[in-house]
Amino acid sequence: MLKLAQSSLYHLGGRITSNFAGIQSVCADATAQVYLTGAVNFSLGCDGSRKYSGIHENEMVMGIPAEMLPLIIEALPVVMGAPGSS
Repeated sequence: MLKLAQSSLYHLGGRITSNFAGIQSVCADATAQVYLTGAVNFSLGCDGSRKYSGIHENEMVMGIPAEMLPLIIEALPVVMGAPGSS
């Protein structure tokens, strides 16, 4: 998630403000919220998404607006190749 967050900010800068409730995580937090705002959003996942979609305890969910995917894909190798990146 760290590298995805950094990649989403690479071209435009700024900060990510995440908005989630811990319920309806994939439905509301990572899909509807992202569609309505046009901004990436993170979620911790909810009981249902963890049970039925296989999200593990040490994983998060990130919703990405489709329009941002080309920029994130372009930035990801740069971010991953930065000194000290692992």
